[in-house]
Formats: sequence, structure tokens, C-alpha cells
Amino acid sequence: MKSAICKPFISCSMMHTCRECRQSFEISAADLKFYDHISPVFQEKKYLVPPPTLCPDCRQQRRIVWRNERKLYKRSCDLCQKNMLSMFSDTVPFPVYCVHCWWSDRWNPLEYAQDFDFSKPFFEQFAALSKKVPHLGLSVLQESMENSEYCNHAGYLKDCYLIVNSDDRMNRKNASMEKG
Repeated sequence: MKSAICKPFISCSMMHTCRECRQSFEISAADLKFYDHISPVFQEKKYLVPPPTLCPDCRQQRRIVWRNERKLYKRSCDLCQKNMLSMFSDTVPFPVYCVHCWWSDRWNPLEYAQDFDFSKPFFEQFAALSKKVPHLGLSVLQESMENSEYCNHAGYLKDCYLIVNSDDRMNRKNASMEKG
């Protein structure tokens, strides 16, 4: 289903002023076409994804704000109560699970399911849900890590300290070539 409202805008680019930094930025015709393409359709009605109101730099800053990767906290797992390192302090409003509990069958993620209410704003519902759903304390592939407790967003590491956004892809590639 194509939207008649959006069609005139798809063929040309638009200039906007960022509502955060007040810099001018362009939204290209390809961007507008993409927003139209990803706009959801529910019960035969298309809900248009609006063009961004923030410039690319401000949008990137907002995305990064959600991703703490370098500051680690000592806290306890909210499921098993064991001490752990986490990228979340113990003052966050949501439960935080250690890696072992997160991947275990000790909790059911479907218990947090809820219906979407079209009469309320999406981000209001998302914020409420994100305060209920448990978060993973450290984003690591624990079984692939050896003596590398102080790492985050990582996997396949050995004897590493304070490493973030890394894994040992080269050794995994070589190991899979030797097996295959």
C-alpha cells in the first residue's frame, strides 16, 4: 500500500534544521523513500515514519548514549544475587542479569510481552517496557572468554583486560578452516 501523502516528497530532498543543535541538514530523496518503505501497515492503514528532526550527528549521539561500554560497575545479579560486573549501576530502574542467568531458562522473556496500544505514543510504551524487561549485565560470549572478566561487547578472547568491542575473528576463521 503506497501513501499518497508521501509520494510528492519522495522525489526530492528536503532541508531541515536540527532541533537540537540548530544546524541545517539534508534529508535526501533516497532517505524519504526508505522512510516510506519501512512505514508499517496495520489493518490496511499505513502509518508513515516521519523524517528525522535531528541532524545525523545528533542522532548518532542519541544512539551512543544508550550504549555504555567502557564504564563497568560491581553489582549483584537481580536473578541469582551473585556478584558481577555490569555496564549498568545498581541504581538503574530495570533488572540486570549476569550472563549465565540471561542465557538460562530461569526466566521467561515472554512474561514481559504486552500489546501495543495505538492510542499512546510508541516511545512512552517503549520506555515503560524497558524499565520492566531484564537487561544483560555485560554483552559478552561468556563461554568463549578465558580469563577476560573485565571486557564488554566482546567474545572469543583470552587473557584480555579492559577490552571493548572486540573478538578474535581471525583465530575463529582459521579454526573453522582447519575443521572444514
